[in-house]
Amino acid sequence: MIQAIIDSGSTKADWRILKNDNIFSFRTVGYNPYFISPQEMESIIREEVLPHFSSMPPERLFFYGAGCAAEGKKKEIMTVLKNCFPTSTIVVETDLMGAARALLGNKPGLVAVLGTGTNTGFYNGDNFQEQVEGGGFILGDEGSGAYLGKLILISWLRKTFSKDTDKDFNNFCPYTRDEIIDAIYRKPFPNRFLARFSHFAKENLNVPEIHKIINQSFEDFFGKIISLYPGYKTLPLNFAGSIASIFNDDLKQCVEDRKLILGNIIRSPIDNLVDYHISAG
Repeated sequence: MIQAIIDSGSTKADWRILKNDNIFSFRTVGYNPYFISPQEMESIIREEVLPHFSSMPPERLFFYGAGCAAEGKKKEIMTVLKNCFPTSTIVVETDLMGAARALLGNKPGLVAVLGTGTNTGFYNGDNFQEQVEGGGFILGDEGSGAYLGKLILISWLRKTFSKDTDKDFNNFCPYTRDEIIDAIYRKPFPNRFLARFSHFAKENLNVPEIHKIINQSFEDFFGKIISLYPGYKTLPLNFAGSIASIFNDDLKQCVEDRKLILGNIIRSPIDNLVDYHISAG
């Protein structure tokens, strides 16, 4: 049997193809249906993915993706995948479900995906009983790469950086003020653009004012999202995503400062998801 398992965020999608006892891996851009059209997604899959399958399409395909919570968006993804893999049995779930299965298997807990965007939920070991709306990069997504990038840009644009940090940022950033505004308000994938500036935070972890911004991003995440879950103080908190992984020390400190229970932190759910589906048969 050939199976395909995909974990897709807004920026990248990790593919695993299970064929007998072999596992093949590759990566494409992400397929968040809020930022990419069905036509664009189908074109990418036909050009970059189908050649990996040759004349042997997967019998089963499990797609876990950002932006798939709304039924209409889930149907968009399903339609594209059916067009590309007409003979496959296809299941489409949210990236949050992928993270839950990767982090907890069939155990309950709070789950958060902190990548380009933010997604959270209370997982009962089978499905989600409670979810606080992330709101996307404009209305919220506290704790995400896009949110962290936004906080950094706000400090730069409002000239609140110290002289040395401002100089370092100007060396890091290849864009003018007008180009940044244009990229955010007029060009495609503004969330990905904002998230790029989280790399500046990564490169300057030991700079006090940057460290303060990182902590502010996580404080907003806990204060405006996690604290809205009933019983959040008694449940283990589990994290997946690039931001959770890169800034895991600061994340752990925020959990400790709030006297919360820390579960697992992983960068990508994909390999744990493979184990989950192998165990499930």
